[in-house]
This record gives sequence, structure tokens and C-alpha cells, in this order.
Amino acid sequence: MTLLPIIGRELRSQARQPGTYAFRVAGVVVLLVAAEEFWARHGLGRSSGGDLFSHLHVAMFCSIWILVPLMSADCLSREKREGTLGLLFLTPLRAREIVLAKGLVHGLRALMLWLAVLPVLTLPSLVGGVSWREAAWSTMINFSCVCWALAAGLLGSALGKAWVRSMLFGCLASLLGVGAFMYCLGVVLVFFLARFGAFFRQSTINPWDYERMMAQGFFGATGVNHSWPSILALIRPAEQGNLLAVIAIMALFSALVLWLAILLAATLIRRGWREASLPAWWQQGEAALSTPVLGRDFLRRWQLRALERNPVGWLERRTWSGRLVTWAWLAAVLTITLFLLAADWPPLAFDWCGRWLLVLLLGNLAASAAGSFRRERESGLMELLLVTPLDEREIIRGRLKEVWSQFLPALVLLSIVWSWMAAVYHLPGIFSHLTSVLLSFVTLPVVGLYFSLRSRHFLAAWLLTLLVGAAIPEFGQMVGDWWPGILQYWPVTDNFRYFGTVLAGHLGWLLQLLLALWFWQRLLRDLRTRHFPMERGVA
Repeated sequence: MTLLPIIGRELRSQARQPGTYAFRVAGVVVLLVAAEEFWARHGLGRSSGGDLFSHLHVAMFCSIWILVPLMSADCLSREKREGTLGLLFLTPLRAREIVLAKGLVHGLRALMLWLAVLPVLTLPSLVGGVSWREAAWSTMINFSCVCWALAAGLLGSALGKAWVRSMLFGCLASLLGVGAFMYCLGVVLVFFLARFGAFFRQSTINPWDYERMMAQGFFGATGVNHSWPSILALIRPAEQGNLLAVIAIMALFSALVLWLAILLAATLIRRGWREASLPAWWQQGEAALSTPVLGRDFLRRWQLRALERNPVGWLERRTWSGRLVTWAWLAAVLTITLFLLAADWPPLAFDWCGRWLLVLLLGNLAASAAGSFRRERESGLMELLLVTPLDEREIIRGRLKEVWSQFLPALVLLSIVWSWMAAVYHLPGIFSHLTSVLLSFVTLPVVGLYFSLRSRHFLAAWLLTLLVGAAIPEFGQMVGDWWPGILQYWPVTDNFRYFGTVLAGHLGWLLQLLLALWFWQRLLRDLRTRHFPMERGVA
């Protein structure tokens, strides 16, 4: 078969990339952190295996929708940038076979990610409280998610050429995919329960009731709040096998969606693999949306002042898309905050949504820092920066100031609202959490800049930034929480026990600061000695 050589070529190419192994490590770390967080909050009892399994499944569910589109979103666009897609079309291969080969290889990578975290997923079974039906349900849901997420990544890669645009299209397709998957799953579950259970009346079902279907699809896909045992309890034991058969049919439907995405991506690359300018309507729409209308003189003076004060940081904001990050995050935080303040009990709603919003903000901050110097390395601008009168410290400080300023307004607004909530409703632990967030806000860009300089691939740099800048300090804080209990069994003085307890309570913060200082010195040394890959690519 002509398809086998391209599969072997892609497998060898992916085996040489560090990101292939970093994905598996990231998946295992995410599940271990989720297990540790569940253990710290609820403990482990004889019947807590079901809750732990649901907790780990949610972490795996989110990891698939985030990691799989990111690792597959550059598989076709990289061939466009390197000019090898045209060479592939000179062979007997067709566009469908090229996309199918790419999809099989990256599907195998996703399967390896799944197998890497399988030992962690077996922990709830050892604790007890997990039935085989729940395990089968989770397996089929994860398979369906892999198919939808891989379809999103392939479509994003077929639409873009630059890696940033491909990643953006892949993430947008992933967001649409998770909504479509939950809606389809919700429709299937609602009609099945109306037919065989006592949950709904079939005459009152409206498949276009989007909120109702999405809610049922969310509980059916994630299993939170004991939703899987509750759904299984609503139907007779003889019909529970039919419910699993319906979930299996949903998995086959997800495989069909992946095949349709492969055909669509093949059509896109067959028509758009040649170098061509963007359509006129696209150029006109981009010009209409990105051209300033009000305050042009102010914007020009502000850009000139930014260029004079921080030329390295100005490179991050020289385009309208770079300036849009600040205002988009500020608008998102303001909108979500106003929505949560109108809830029935704002502290509870804001505690849950606000924490996730902070996680997304810090994740975007790490991504911005991890891709910062990579753009300069690929475009060749780093060579020009190193021969300018700017020294290495000024280059690092200028880029750090700009990365911080992009997300500072949103973080300040979120911190003010959280502080007001803590003062009005007397919420404990808020200020300690805010201190940890602010410290991560300061230290994550330093770690991200180092890996953006040393890593050849953006995804590996981003995952390493999150691992070193966030996961390792969190693990250190977990060890610090255990330390006072360990000191009780040691024959030490009361003063040593007191200072040891105080130091252990801030072990995560100290570890985070020490790592940031160490990576600062490494980053400065690598810039001075030019000890990093200087690759010239096509933007």
C-alpha cells in the first residue's frame, strides 16, 4: 500500500520529538494532581472509589479536549510551511490518504496517552466502589472524545499555515466539538430514558431544547455528582446493557464524525495547498475590524512611546491581535464577574467559576511566555536583537514587562472582586489563594521565557512551563502540608518544630521563587553564550 510509507515516516518523525513523550508525562501529572486534590479534600474510604473515579474521569476528559487538538493541530500546516505537502502530492498519494495517515498517527499518540494514564485510573478500582458498567461507560466516552478532539485538530491544521493560526483554529474547533458532542449525547440519553426509564415523559421532549440537552449531555459525559449511578438506577437492570449499547453506538458515531472531518480536511488541503493570497472578502473584513477609527493620534503616540521605552516589549504589541489579548481578557473577566454577582449565592458561584477563570488566565499567561522567544528564533529576529545595543538583561526585562502587562488588568480586576467577596462574606483562605496566584503570575513568565528559548516546539515549552512553574511547587506545598504531622514523631525541640512548621507552610512559595531565580540565571547565561537553537522557519 502507498499509505504505509507515509505512516512510517510520520511515526519516525513523531518518535524523535520530545513533545510526544511530554504529552504522556503531562497526562499522568494531571491525573496525579487530581487524585491528590481529591485525597486532600475528601480522604480515601472504603466506598470513595466511585467519587475518585469520577474525579479522575473529569480530569482525563478535560485533558483529552485540550491536549489532543493541540498535538494534532500542526500536523498538516507544518507540511505547508516546510513545502513538503506539494512533494507528497507528486506521489501516488491522494489528499484523503495523506490526512488519513496523519490522523492514524496522531490517534495512536492519543491512544498512548490514554494507556499511560491507565495505571492511575485503576486506583479507584483498588479502593472499591466502581462497577464495570461505569468503567465501560468511561472508556467509551473517552474514545468518543478522542475522535471529536482529533477531528478538531485535523480541521484546524487544514485551515491554517502558521502554527499560531493552526493552534487557534484547532482550539476553536475543539470548543465547538465539545458542545456538539455533549448535545448529541444529551439527546441520546434523554430519548433512551424517556423510552426505558422514569426520568422524562416522551411527549414533553423537545430535541431543540438546547439547555436541557446540554445539561444531560454534560452529566452523561463527565459523571459528576454521582450522575452515572443515578442514571443507571433510573432504568431496570435488564435495560442497563441496552444503555451501554447506546453509548457504544455514540462512540461509533464519533468515529464517523472523525471520518467526515478527514474527508473535509482532505478537500481543504487539496484546494488550498498552493501559495495564494487570502480572498478579497477576508482581507476587507480584516481591514475593517483591525483598522482604528477613533483615537488614531493617541494610538500612534502611545505606540511611539512604547517603542522608545521598551522596544523588546513593543514587538509583542505591534499588531492588533497582540493588543487584543489584554482587552479580551478584561472583557471576559468583567462579563463573568457581573454574571456571577447576579447569582443566588455569589460567593459559592464565584468560588467555583473564579478559580477556573484564574487557572485559564495563568494557563494563557504561560502559553504567551512559552511562545514568546520562539517567534523571534523562527523569524530570525533574535539574531538582530542580540547585535543591538540592548544587553541580555534588558531583552529579558523588556519581554517580561510586556507579558505581565497583557494580563495585569484582568488579574487586578479579579483580585479586587475576590478581596471584596472575602471582606463582605467572611470567606476564609481567599487571601492566601490570591497570594499564591500573584506569585505564579510573577514567576511563570520567567520559566516560560526560558523554555521558549530552549524548546524547539511550542507545545513542549508550554507543558514544561506548567510542569515546572506550577505542578512542582504544588507538589512541594503538598509535602509541606504533611511535614507538621511528620515532625510530631521526631524528638526535636519546640522551637525547631515551630520554625519547621512555619517553613513547611510556605514551602510551595519558596520553591516557586527559587525555581524562578534559577531559571532567570539560566536564561541570562544562555542568551550571553548563544546556547539555544537558532532555527529559521516560515511564519
